[in-house]
Amino acid sequence: MLAGAAFFMCSCSDGNASANADYVRAVETLEKSFAAFNGGDFAGAAALAQDVEDGIRAVVKKYPESDIALKIVSDPNLHLGDASYADFRKSILPNFLLAGDGAFADFDVAWAIALFSDDAAKVAFAECLGEYPKTLASMKDPSAFKKISSAGGEKIFEKILSDVFREGSAIPRAAANGEASFFGSPRAAVLNARQAFRSSQAQNSKPGKVGAQPAATPAKAPADVKPQTLPPMQNSEKFLAQAQKDAAMASYNLEASARILQASKLVSPSSAEFGEFSKCLDTALANAKKISSKKLRLSALKNIILAMSQTGRNAEALAELASNPDCAGMRQDCCCVIAENLINFGDLKNAEAVVEGLENAKIRSMFYSHLARVKLSKNDFEGAYLSAQKANDSAGASVVMLEQALHLWNSDNKKALEILANVNPQGLPLESLNLFLAKAGIAAPKNLPPHIMYADRYLEIASLLAPADKNAALKWLGLGALVAQNAGAKDAEFLNEKICRILIEIKSGDAVAYASKLRGKIPARSLLGFAESCVARGDKKTALEFFRMASAVCQTQKDAVKVAFSMQASNIEKQEIMKLLGGRLPKFK
Repeated sequence: MLAGAAFFMCSCSDGNASANADYVRAVETLEKSFAAFNGGDFAGAAALAQDVEDGIRAVVKKYPESDIALKIVSDPNLHLGDASYADFRKSILPNFLLAGDGAFADFDVAWAIALFSDDAAKVAFAECLGEYPKTLASMKDPSAFKKISSAGGEKIFEKILSDVFREGSAIPRAAANGEASFFGSPRAAVLNARQAFRSSQAQNSKPGKVGAQPAATPAKAPADVKPQTLPPMQNSEKFLAQAQKDAAMASYNLEASARILQASKLVSPSSAEFGEFSKCLDTALANAKKISSKKLRLSALKNIILAMSQTGRNAEALAELASNPDCAGMRQDCCCVIAENLINFGDLKNAEAVVEGLENAKIRSMFYSHLARVKLSKNDFEGAYLSAQKANDSAGASVVMLEQALHLWNSDNKKALEILANVNPQGLPLESLNLFLAKAGIAAPKNLPPHIMYADRYLEIASLLAPADKNAALKWLGLGALVAQNAGAKDAEFLNEKICRILIEIKSGDAVAYASKLRGKIPARSLLGFAESCVARGDKKTALEFFRMASAVCQTQKDAVKVAFSMQASNIEKQEIMKLLGGRLPKFK
């Protein structure tokens, strides 16, 4: 009996020792689980926490007579390291298992925050999901969260932050206004990049000097072509009678030839009076040649020749100018009027022939620019471009090419982009740039200073060109960047965001270099958008550089969590996230 009792006591002693050892190992495993959780390894923490529970259950099953087994099943105050075993089973284990669930991988940092905040935040979290449970009582059932999908992850995440990082929380806020002080939605910069410009910042912004200021709209030469419309004839007989009288008086009355010129504005080749009025012009011309005073004769001849042109008899007017020695001094002035009349009559071929003969290079160039605009209005892009070239009007030629690209934008987008790539952006009127981009579906921002508006338009066209022609895109981007250097702080912010976004498409390494140069001037919200854009393009290396820039400006734990969430949503490996942010993320106990 004594031997049996001694054996029994020895067995109990050995059982207690083994049970105690297994329990201690469970405590050590729990510490490892906490360390994994705080290191961001939620799946590993969940697995270790489950090992703890399995180990403790094994103690009860294997050593039921041990002291520790009795405490496990009966003592609610039994400690498991720093936590009670009761709290471990009721809260820590189920929450660790939820946080480590693969279904929550897209937003597990945010999920972990919610799990370890108070119940009110958890209820808000559940309501934000639109999933059950929606009451505090049902929150106690961990399985209720199993239906969460990652589709609403960002909305959930923003709700968690606003609830968990509330005023008075032990985790500091970035600023009194909370959300707006650091980041917007992690993906907002990517999804809303084209709507990122401000709507009203012009009041405090003054134009700065830049190396290539946008040129003003080129000055117009003669008025653009208009249909030849004449006022109705009030009294045809009276009109012709006066014309005949003035024609007869042309040899001695200078005012008579002036009245004939004025009357010619009421007659066109289609007028009923054209035939009779033409006879008056012939009579007036013959009489004007009889004037003995050369000064008076030249003045009368000029009036009659211009009247002939006004009525459509341009070939005869030109013939008189060429054959009459008296007309040498007035030839260029008359040819300018004749060219304008030919343009108004729609006879562009003969108008251009007249323009080619003009001796004054400046006037000739003005007429070629005018012809370019008229041809452009008729969608004669080739003719308009040639006329602009003859005018040495590079800005006009660029406008023609831009208009041609605009004309082809919907019907032949590839050809339109090819034409756009060859456009010289310098000197283009802002109106033309806005018209083109409106066709491309890109609205102009409102209330910006003109030079900032130019920069924005340059950058938008660079963005259109970037996928097809990187070199052409850089040409436009360079002008936009030049203006951005001289912009006010707020204008520079949105311009620099666009520049980086476009550089990511052209050469991501240059985007990183540009953003690094402007460190502190680009908001972290935008840096996260750039990073996510790079991830979408499969460029994880560059994405990490932008994530590093964003993490470098984190001021609070809340900021760090936002960066971590953006990295998670971009499928960045957990070890990379913890390498950047591990020391700044909240610790969950």
